[in-house]
Amino acid sequence: MSWSRRAFLGGAAATVALPYLPSLVRGARADTTPPTRVLFFFVPNGVHQANWGATGSGADFTLGTTLAQLDDLKSHLLVVDGMGNAGGTDNRAGDHARGTGSFLTCQRPSFDGVEVGESIDQVIAAGLGDATAFPSLELGVQSGGSVGICDSGYSCAYTQNIAWSGPTTPVPKITNPQVAFDRLFAGSDGVATAEEQLRRGIYRTSVLDLVKDQATRLKTKVAVDDRARLDEYFTSVRDIERRASGVGACGPEEDLPDSYTLQTHPDLMLDIIVSAFQCDLTRVATFMIGNAGSDQAYSFLPGVNGGHHQLSHHQNMAANLDQLAVIDAWEVERFGRLLRRMSQIPEGSGSMLDHTIVYLSSEIGDGNRHNHDNLPVLIGGGQAVGVAGGRAVQAPGQPVANLYLAIARAMGVDVQGGFGLDGTGPVSWLAG
Repeated sequence: MSWSRRAFLGGAAATVALPYLPSLVRGARADTTPPTRVLFFFVPNGVHQANWGATGSGADFTLGTTLAQLDDLKSHLLVVDGMGNAGGTDNRAGDHARGTGSFLTCQRPSFDGVEVGESIDQVIAAGLGDATAFPSLELGVQSGGSVGICDSGYSCAYTQNIAWSGPTTPVPKITNPQVAFDRLFAGSDGVATAEEQLRRGIYRTSVLDLVKDQATRLKTKVAVDDRARLDEYFTSVRDIERRASGVGACGPEEDLPDSYTLQTHPDLMLDIIVSAFQCDLTRVATFMIGNAGSDQAYSFLPGVNGGHHQLSHHQNMAANLDQLAVIDAWEVERFGRLLRRMSQIPEGSGSMLDHTIVYLSSEIGDGNRHNHDNLPVLIGGGQAVGVAGGRAVQAPGQPVANLYLAIARAMGVDVQGGFGLDGTGPVSWLAG
């Protein structure tokens, strides 16, 4: 049997993608180098900037109060200060919509109608071609349609999406974990009958149960290290499936719940992205923990009793800033959990995190000022693909578009002619 990195098990009415298994491709024509991936992580409403970032520069830096929880990941981090996005600027209201529409496009969204530009994630996905089953994956937490007006006359298309396949074409995100899971891991087998597929829907059989025999045989064909990888991967898929749909190892459970709590929803979606990366279903992903200008309530967090957007207009009041800092810390906790999860998955001589660039930022810098300079920029991972972590970088006035060009180059995609309004060439400091 000829094996490549992108392999599947097929069973009754289901297919399950496999993770990268070196012992199956060793000696074959397939490239055994782990793939390079990128994830763009969006948080709304800016941050409490006094608590963000780091003091010091280069390798001699101390993480700010909000980021201090990431101290164990310090060698994997780039904390960048001073970058801006010209696409978000204008002399009219609507900074949340413009900042989100320009978040990955670095173009100024049109006020009349819907037009902005292709986003860097889609540029990278197009540059990678058909390397994976899914060129890109767009997930999020808050739902919402792209039709209508959402921010000071700007289209909802700008506030709900950060991925754009073209100037007038947003790529909608999936916010339902079951839909995301089924799209990636529970695809229909081409030879399955409609009756088999219906039966699976009725009895909510785990996709792993449907390929159990093949999985058992596969374990006899791979090296010991890869058996451990398979066990870890199948455990992860089973856990995501159980959390998303109520399907468990022992048969049918309750029906899919109507909603997910905010405490669990983001981690579940991020785990789906990690598993999609693990089995090389995609190498490009975006994640929105909230929509532009989200006024999501975080009453489950201690001391927080206002909506996020409301609190971001803090007016320098200590009570508002304190609550905003708690929300920021919770968002960073999700980011840290993601990075730690990736760091525990062996790949090559390192981990998935070493082969994945994770970029976090927001549509504005400070919620009170609605500014598009001095954006909160945090990069995790990518050490195996040329990202020099363990540093704080001062980049005052530099366009984030040039950082995107550097990320694209690290992904193996050289973008010719610049990017966005002010992207002229890749920054040199991403690699040290």
